[in-house]
Amino acid sequence: MNKNSIRNIKNSRRTYYRQIRASLSESSRQEYSRIITEKIISSDLYRNTDVIFTYVSFSTEPDTRELIRRSLENGKKTAVPYCIPETSIMKFYYIESEKNLRAGSFGIYEPVPEECEEATEKSGIIIVPGLAFDVKGYRTGYGKGFYDRYLPGFQGEKIGICYSSCMRKCILHDTFDVRVNYIITEKFTKFIAK
Repeated sequence: MNKNSIRNIKNSRRTYYRQIRASLSESSRQEYSRIITEKIISSDLYRNTDVIFTYVSFSTEPDTRELIRRSLENGKKTAVPYCIPETSIMKFYYIESEKNLRAGSFGIYEPVPEECEEATEKSGIIIVPGLAFDVKGYRTGYGKGFYDRYLPGFQGEKIGICYSSCMRKCILHDTFDVRVNYIITEKFTKFIAK
């Protein structure tokens, strides 16, 4: 299968997974997000780390705002991503409150680099977004490649979160795709053996 064929298949899958997420009611998304957040916060992974990297949720993604608020309240060093415009490079910055966030690339809230310290260490836990995940820990992302470039250098635990309706047995992936170590949905938590 050539690269164009793979790209076309991935794009059609992205559309399909977006439709699945959009079909969930707002109340269901809120409840599922609440359950996912509680599972993260009650996990040993979370309790045993001082540092959490997490995306700032957007649109129909599992909501991470409560996770960010609770992590700051719990004294965790909390880092969120900043996508450098006109590139595929993403850096994480520690925030002290949600006041450090502004609407940035793609309308997603990001840290203001001038107000925040860059998170140069790549340890702790990272919450990884995805349109869908499979049972081996592979993900279908948004096609921009930010996490594909960032994750190989991350030395901590990688946790993918999604709605259970977006879990699959197998997702088409490339050799450069990085698997997560855990997947958390509103229905289950799955450890991915390395």
